[in-house]
Amino acid sequence: MGDATCSVNISAEAIRNILIQSSVVRCPLSVENASDSVSWHKEWDCNLGDYLYEHVRVLDKFVTSFEDDFYLMTLDRYQGIVKQIRHAFELLKPEGLTLLRQWKEGDEFDYRALLDFAMDKKAGIMPSDRLYIKRIKQQRDVAVLLLADLSRSTSNIVPGTSSSVLDIEKEAIVLFCEALEVVGDAFAIAGFSGTGRLGVDYFRIKDFDEVMDDSVRGRISAMSAQRSTRMGAAIRHAACQLEKVSAKIRLLIIIGDGFPNDTDYKREYAVEDTRKAIFEGRSKNIHTRAITVNLAGDSKLDDLYGALHHNVISDVRELPDKLLRIYSALTR
Repeated sequence: MGDATCSVNISAEAIRNILIQSSVVRCPLSVENASDSVSWHKEWDCNLGDYLYEHVRVLDKFVTSFEDDFYLMTLDRYQGIVKQIRHAFELLKPEGLTLLRQWKEGDEFDYRALLDFAMDKKAGIMPSDRLYIKRIKQQRDVAVLLLADLSRSTSNIVPGTSSSVLDIEKEAIVLFCEALEVVGDAFAIAGFSGTGRLGVDYFRIKDFDEVMDDSVRGRISAMSAQRSTRMGAAIRHAACQLEKVSAKIRLLIIIGDGFPNDTDYKREYAVEDTRKAIFEGRSKNIHTRAITVNLAGDSKLDDLYGALHHNVISDVRELPDKLLRIYSALTR
């Protein structure tokens, strides 16, 4: 038999489409629909000293709820911690109405001021005309997005425990939810993973306008370890979601197991792009903090997040103290 040689001319656009299809591996985490929303984001190339625009393709995926008892089992397992964290966050709630005295206009007369007015007038002293009280309703104006790293490495067991990094991440998210429900702040939950710049997945677990119900709890249960960690793109995409929320304070909390790592996205390049993404968020009044599971003592985390912008835990029981300090400092 003779060998047959076939020559095919393929356009640049066709090659690009092939690359896109080949880079997006079907994810084992179940999603609700096949028509995912696609967004393109820039990426910082530290070698060029410039951005690569519309360089990274991010797919929005809506996670299918998974029916199991993970959420309730976590609440039962950490009953004492749940009570502690609920009490601590109850103290962050505003106390209702604040009275402001000595106003020229207001909601009602201040009877103490009226008494002083009468006494000053009787004594021949020019009385003050600041005779009113204003009642100001104290309200928190906070929106927070919890962004969980769902990379393959989160399936690793944390030394000295029987839990994986992802187990601790999910337990931490359960405690976050309980705390945020108490304080009443708007919050969303998402996860991210993917492979390559054309296949970053952004998994929606809870949107800001969703109530915290059994469906959301089931999505938290369904979170599973996926592929790689192109963190800059995930941060930029999460920041876009936060930008849409009208709030005085907007907070992005990243829960993960360490450093960004993906195809052609490693070491200094990945760290510099992630830092740039965090800086871009800060310029939009979005504050980023990180809780890292199982990476204590690595000074390079300071290069990624800054010395004061990350906390390390290896046990979810460490979370209440860390969480309260992070959250109260930024949202009071």
